Amino acid sequence: MVGRCACVLRVALTIRIQAAAVACACAAALVASVAIEALADLAEPLSRWSTAGVAAGVSLVINNLPAAVVLSAHPPLHPRALLVGLDLGPNLAVTGSLSAILWLRVARTIGARPSVGRYTQLGIVIVPITMAFALLALRLFVPRGF
Repeated sequence: MVGRCACVLRVALTIRIQAAAVACACAAALVASVAIEALADLAEPLSRWSTAGVAAGVSLVINNLPAAVVLSAHPPLHPRALLVGLDLGPNLAVTGSLSAILWLRVARTIGARPSVGRYTQLGIVIVPITMAFALLALRLFVPRGF
């Protein structure tokens, strides 16, 4: 009889822990949805340069694919600048895009020793230059209403 009571108590405790985990996951999803809405609203009123910069920064924090989903939730004022930031910005660090993370892992499995620090050093120099040229090309060669 004591063994059955202990088993019932363990099952009840397990169910309570699972219910608490589900409640925490729901709360986290609610907080995340509010944060995503705030990030999407952030990109709306910005200039072309700021839009690209915010897109690059957000892509470093949450990766470029989720950043694209978040920042394009509302139609941005400068969609092409948003694309420039989302495409070039992740090259600032390995964490910016899934392809860079996969490259790092594959390179290490075949014996190469890629440096995350060197990748970031090159990214800090190259990305702002390429973003500036891309945004300048947008300004010069893309019609205003297009």
